[in-house]
Amino acid sequence: MEKGKTIKQIADEIGVSKQAVRNEIAKQKLQSSLQKSENQIFVNNAVEIQIKSAFLERQSAKLSEKSLQFTSANKSDEVYELRSKVKTLELELRLTNKSVQEKTGIYKEEIDRLCVELKEKDEHINALIKQIGEVNKLTLQAQQLHGADKALELKEAQEPKLLEEQKPKKRGLFFWR
Repeated sequence: MEKGKTIKQIADEIGVSKQAVRNEIAKQKLQSSLQKSENQIFVNNAVEIQIKSAFLERQSAKLSEKSLQFTSANKSDEVYELRSKVKTLELELRLTNKSVQEKTGIYKEEIDRLCVELKEKDEHINALIKQIGEVNKLTLQAQQLHGADKALELKEAQEPKLLEEQKPKKRGLFFWR
């Protein structure tokens, strides 16, 4: 299973402190989704997206507030506003693209894993089919031997009677003592 990213990696990607990321995890009550390994805390992809989305929404809200404050007719303020919006949209686009790429990678890995499993199971089934064929062949041979054995027993049981019938009957005088 993939560990995900550390809190520091996420903080670096969105340009905030590790504490800000920890606070967001606590705020959204996502502590149960974290994974610890070797004194590091890892965040899975779904939680990472939630955290980044929350920061993105806050950044958008701040920019909207700033845009209301900068209502001057000054063109440079409008340019600044537009640049801020572009940066926000670019960040949102990067997060969306990254999310799609990660999900695509996860799905591809899962499909590859399932294909390998399927191939192994096919091989196992083919081996079982071969074994069943061999068992059927041996069963048929055992039945034939059993039939031949019964026929032999019957023949042997009838032989003494035939021998008895074929023996010449003694005729003659019998002396008694």
